[in-house]
Amino acid sequence: MLHLVGSQGYLRQRSLVSWRSVSEDSANRKIFWLLWTVLSLGGYFLPWGWAIAEMFAAMWLSWWIVYRSGML
Repeated sequence: MLHLVGSQGYLRQRSLVSWRSVSEDSANRKIFWLLWTVLSLGGYFLPWGWAIAEMFAAMWLSWWIVYRSGML
């Protein structure tokens, strides 16, 4: 689809983003935050330094599972 854009009136092609890809993005974000929260709960039972390390490990693992592994 061509649309008029800006005050100068040039034409550009608008990318057609399907609702499916937008909802998949949203679902990925929700899964990431849920997984990170669940994995980070173990940090409450650890000393402060270990809890910080565990939080970063949980964040990396959640990111890898949701965005890089291809499992979802």
